[in-house]
Amino acid sequence: LRKQNRDIVHAFCQYGMAHVEAWGREAGANCWRSWEDLKDGWTWMELAVESRINGDYWKYAGPGFWADPDMMIVGQQYSFGFDHKTFLTPNEQYTHVSIWAMVCSPLLIGCDLTTMDAFTRALLANDEVIAISQDRLGKPAKRIRHQDAESVWTRPLANGDTAVALVNRYPFAREIKVSFKELGLGAGEHFVRDCWLQKCEGKHS
Repeated sequence: LRKQNRDIVHAFCQYGMAHVEAWGREAGANCWRSWEDLKDGWTWMELAVESRINGDYWKYAGPGFWADPDMMIVGQQYSFGFDHKTFLTPNEQYTHVSIWAMVCSPLLIGCDLTTMDAFTRALLANDEVIAISQDRLGKPAKRIRHQDAESVWTRPLANGDTAVALVNRYPFAREIKVSFKELGLGAGEHFVRDCWLQKCEGKHS
């Protein structure tokens, strides 16, 4: 593969077994499957995320070597034996794409592109979320809070900014608060931007 005169992504697919994260880079992998086949349900997605946490994959992932929890489960899917729109709710899909971008997972689209609706297209084509995913520093997010049914993820970016994901796993709307101190940021005011709305929320302290 190295002798070929073109770029090739060498993906190792062993479903998270055999601790490939520890030896895959040396063996020539550009990405490795960190979990089993992903189905379009919240339970499967949470299991895939937890496998990354329990495996401390953030210690191994970086430019040229990425943990891959399988193709994204948005849009039109074929699972459980039939073709259907994803079983994830719209909010669950926002969470799904946000976490994949935060932890540097390859953004592999597993849905039928010919039947993609406007919501799915907007979900996958948000340039600010993609910019976080593709940030050249390549440092995966860490989960710094995980209590009750809320989580906080933080990821440093190459330009000095910090990407933050607030995850509400309750079945109803709920406010999640986080301080700049908890995020590891300095004292004083900081600009906040909502990347999904692509809207500046002003300065906060």
